[in-house]
Amino acid sequence: MCWERAQVTIAGSMMANPTEELDGGFQRHPLKDIGYGSIAGICSKLFEHPFDLVKVRLQSQPLHLPSRYNGPVDCFRQTVGHEGFRGLYRGVSMPVVGAMAENATLFLVYGQVQQLIRRLAFPDQVIERRPPPLPLGYLSIAAACGGAMASLILTPIELVKCKMQVQQIAADPTNNKVGPLGIVRSVLKRDGFAGLWLGQTGTLLRETGGAAIWFCTFESIVALFVKRHQEQQQQSTGLPNNRVLSKDDLSSPELMISGGIAGILYNLVFFPADSIKSTIQTASELIPTSTSQTPTNNGFLNVGRQIVQNRGWKGLYAGCGITCLRSAPSSALIFWITKMATGRWTARRLNLSINRQHNLRPKNTAAYSTIKTEETRISRLPNGIRVTTEPTPGHFIGAGVYVDAGSRYESDYLRGSTHLTDRMAFKSTQNRTTEQISLEIEQLGGSFFASSGRDTVLYQATSYPDSLSSVLSVLSDTALNPVLKESELLVEQQAAEWEVNEINKKPEYMIPEILHETAFPKNTLGLPLICPKDRIHSITPEVLWSYRSLFFKPERIVVAGVGVDHDTFLAHAEKYFGDFKSVTPTVPLNNNHITASFTPTASSTNPILGSTQSTKSMLSKAFATTTNISPLDLTTGAPLQSFEELINAKPIYKGGEVRIPGKMEGNLAHIYIGFEAPSVHDEDLYAIACTHIMLGGGSSFSAGGPGKGMYSRLYTNVLNPHPEVDFCQAFHHTYSDAGLFGIAIAVQPEFANQVPQIIATQLDLISRDQNRGGITEAQLRRAKNQLRSTMMYGLESRLLQVEDLGRQVQTAGRKKPWVWERIESLTIKDIHQAISKIIRPGTKRSSSSTPNLKEFSGVPTIVATGQIDRLGDIQDLLKRYGIGHSQPKSNRL
Repeated sequence: MCWERAQVTIAGSMMANPTEELDGGFQRHPLKDIGYGSIAGICSKLFEHPFDLVKVRLQSQPLHLPSRYNGPVDCFRQTVGHEGFRGLYRGVSMPVVGAMAENATLFLVYGQVQQLIRRLAFPDQVIERRPPPLPLGYLSIAAACGGAMASLILTPIELVKCKMQVQQIAADPTNNKVGPLGIVRSVLKRDGFAGLWLGQTGTLLRETGGAAIWFCTFESIVALFVKRHQEQQQQSTGLPNNRVLSKDDLSSPELMISGGIAGILYNLVFFPADSIKSTIQTASELIPTSTSQTPTNNGFLNVGRQIVQNRGWKGLYAGCGITCLRSAPSSALIFWITKMATGRWTARRLNLSINRQHNLRPKNTAAYSTIKTEETRISRLPNGIRVTTEPTPGHFIGAGVYVDAGSRYESDYLRGSTHLTDRMAFKSTQNRTTEQISLEIEQLGGSFFASSGRDTVLYQATSYPDSLSSVLSVLSDTALNPVLKESELLVEQQAAEWEVNEINKKPEYMIPEILHETAFPKNTLGLPLICPKDRIHSITPEVLWSYRSLFFKPERIVVAGVGVDHDTFLAHAEKYFGDFKSVTPTVPLNNNHITASFTPTASSTNPILGSTQSTKSMLSKAFATTTNISPLDLTTGAPLQSFEELINAKPIYKGGEVRIPGKMEGNLAHIYIGFEAPSVHDEDLYAIACTHIMLGGGSSFSAGGPGKGMYSRLYTNVLNPHPEVDFCQAFHHTYSDAGLFGIAIAVQPEFANQVPQIIATQLDLISRDQNRGGITEAQLRRAKNQLRSTMMYGLESRLLQVEDLGRQVQTAGRKKPWVWERIESLTIKDIHQAISKIIRPGTKRSSSSTPNLKEFSGVPTIVATGQIDRLGDIQDLLKRYGIGHSQPKSNRL
């Protein structure tokens, strides 16, 4: 069928960062945190243990004796000289176990506390798959909690490690052969179970504050790198927010630099706490029990005071240099390993494999001009037909032929030709009969489809990869070589007549047609999409040939394919489309012999509130006649005479109000309120598309339960609180040079007087601040996710995927690669600005296709049908809300 096919074609190169999509959401994986932390902890500890041993020995020199070591180098040299290189790894077993437990606990608690903070402080983010990062203040709280928990595990392990690291220099030489278990037994025997947590205060201070500094420093430096890359990207592309980057886009060296600096600050700030802790934990080994200098039983502050008294303030930083030296690469190693592990996790989950065919190549590649943008390639055949492909892998291939034609270009003589051209698809051609085409399609086992709209005629198919040649053969035959038999045309005319009658019975199909005709009266997008009833049997094969000679030209045709190798597809396209030539049209664009069988007359009653004609006859005549509307130049009022003027005519938005009162099927009042909206080339397209999702809506009854937009603004604010509303939904029609945006509603007749207030309120609120009932960050994030999800889900279909590619190349000349990022970068401010430009006139707008600034008119387009006796003055109420410009009120029928 030739229904309304106008839709937002904004699906471009849309694959977001897979790591973010799989791993960046609110629902963290505890096992991943434990696993990554353990692996990173083991590797870092093996690297840093020799440095740590030197640090502990420098920190643990007896306070009552002269210093044994002059510095880190001297300590390193003496250790290797007396114990060999193996001495540098004395006590390494417990640190390795401790590192696993410490980092696993740290990362696990850090992630889980973030979730808890989101639930308490940011409940709107709980349902988001990719919530924004928490502020640094909240991150520091999460990190501090992780450090506090890690300290409980780390203190006993560090106690054993420190005692083993100083065994060779212990005051009692009989203790230098005791292993980890022996030390544990000795501590339990001497101090009991609590003795294992000797030095807990120092460990708690170091880990709590250090973890907060570690994570926050890392996140801050990463944010600076991301900002720098974002600015460089914007300068290189010239597009604002072309792609929203994250830390997953940083290189390994950048992550390691961030981690290294964070590691240095982690140790530098809280190093005195670590020095006091090491002194307390090794006092029983290094100081004889007979001396009174043993600080074991003294408190944390007392030990710190003794260190300052005996060695000065420098004593609190003994070994700090060697610690910072080892902490920088160790910390960098932890973050690098985490990144690598995350990448391998993600790659395994995605499990993507790309298979490309390279069997067939065109013989003369010099004859083609080719544009290559990532995986989308565009070539031009010698005759001017554009060929575009994407090698997206899959079990099926998709192919399509897209003609820059449609009802917007039709003159009086051609009125209805787009509709009948659509219906004559896959009929007899110069090479096949209708029966042969049907049989071949059945044998191919694919899906073949033809359709038309206001600005396109298309032929599409999906099939198996080895059927590519046959698919293009059938498509080229039906698109370029039809016979247009009069007997077959008669059958399709009868089917079209039935189709028009059915549309007249369905407001959801009929009213959008009237909406377009009212918004763009007597020009381009306002010309009838469906063939008027009185024109159906006037469409002869000669008229269709005239239509084809005007618009089926090589330079107006795009052949697209997905799931194919470009060179292979190009060779087949040259075979089946390369010989097609333009035909010089010799057709009158405005035929004075075509007259209207119906001319509207003024009603004797109020033109807004009533009509003397029956609704049934009005609705029938809405599609029954041409009403002699010849395309006009609205600037001069003269008919368009040349083909060039016809195809280059721009939509002229006028707006206005049409009311068709009377009883309709369902006994409801149907009201559509729309405004001039951005085209597909306009910068505000993505903001309006997102607004469309946020408003949402639907029917008062939706089979299958929740989950289909029932938390959109129109559902929660209109459908749920008002049982009298049967249907309420936002609509968004967009074309290459214009668009329409608004709200449609169907209500019980007695509730019609409330409709203007409801729609005006919803349009007003969408442009207001959150504290005045406007959109929230959570609603915006859900809308962006829903918009991208809808786009991705739609592209699971090969037919939709190839149509998206073909239509983008047809309208824009290329595939837009920044769509996903443009959606992601939207803010509430962008939504407010975009919607205000539409409903509040006087706001400037710009378009990539129109360098000069232009204003939206702000004039509403209003169509009301059915039981609308109680419907009040819509324009007046909109004006009270500061919405739109008023327009003379008129009755179309």
